[in-house]
Amino acid sequence: MFNNCNEFRNYFNLEKIVSIDMSYLSNDIEKWWNKELLIKRDFFHKKSLLINLILDKVKTSDYEYFTKFSKINHHISGIVLHNLFTIDSPSLSLLVHESLSDIFNLMDIKYPYEDHKALFLKKSINEISEWGNGSGDISLHSDDLYEDISSDYLSLTTCRDLSNTPTSYLLAKDILDLLTDNELEILLNIEANFISGKNVNGLKSKKAKILESCEERGFLSRFDFRIDNVNGQRMTIANNPSKEEVSVFEKLFEISKNLKSRTIDNGLGTFLIIDNYKVLHARSSVKHYPSSGYEHPKDAFRLLYRSKGPRKQFFDIEQARYL
Repeated sequence: MFNNCNEFRNYFNLEKIVSIDMSYLSNDIEKWWNKELLIKRDFFHKKSLLINLILDKVKTSDYEYFTKFSKINHHISGIVLHNLFTIDSPSLSLLVHESLSDIFNLMDIKYPYEDHKALFLKKSINEISEWGNGSGDISLHSDDLYEDISSDYLSLTTCRDLSNTPTSYLLAKDILDLLTDNELEILLNIEANFISGKNVNGLKSKKAKILESCEERGFLSRFDFRIDNVNGQRMTIANNPSKEEVSVFEKLFEISKNLKSRTIDNGLGTFLIIDNYKVLHARSSVKHYPSSGYEHPKDAFRLLYRSKGPRKQFFDIEQARYL
């Protein structure tokens, strides 16, 4: 797809995350929500109505970003929508989250061993690191690289965050651009073993290329720099690598340690969607939480909703058992 490393480098260096102020929509969303509270409808009916409202009211210039997200030659690896609502309501937050995830064609996958929708500090396990439901640091990574189903997209919506803990991220280009042309060529041939962490009972693993070209999205990258206290390093080099391959692989970890992550404000009413194969996300430890954790998300000091899974048009119907 790319004729040489210079052409590839010029391509990936155009990737970006777009931030949009959606405060012009918040009044419409909240007026609609307050009326809906008086009407008995099921969740899916409400979601359909909210999707129609958003699509009707969103500015054409903003919607153009929606349509270009994660598409080849448009270079939009992520979108942050700020100020969608101002009401601290788990029900409204979840509804907005699911509606926007649908608009972006994210098919959320619910695995039988993981309750991933509500992210909050769980009781008795709140100090655990490398896990969204704990309060410890989470290193840069892409999600679910050990799964058979590709998690093309990841979305997060903030209901509340009294700790003011932002989501950290790096674009894959930030790492790739620090490799020489020769190192990029070597990386294109390296496969890694990706393993599950504490969110999975037992161990799941998958071998895949770390970097490859993609006709629909330009390129895909797979990075996971987490080190689990049970299963160990989540990304290890595969296939009896050469010294040159080991050197490039180890350089990736050095780069990830030395690069300063960027941050996204997780204020109330924020929706974030990223291409999971072009953006790595992380989080510093959550400070100043007032208890040892929570039993229920509605009571949580910090509450986000999450979806992750394939783009709908690429979903293999044979995997529908996970929906």
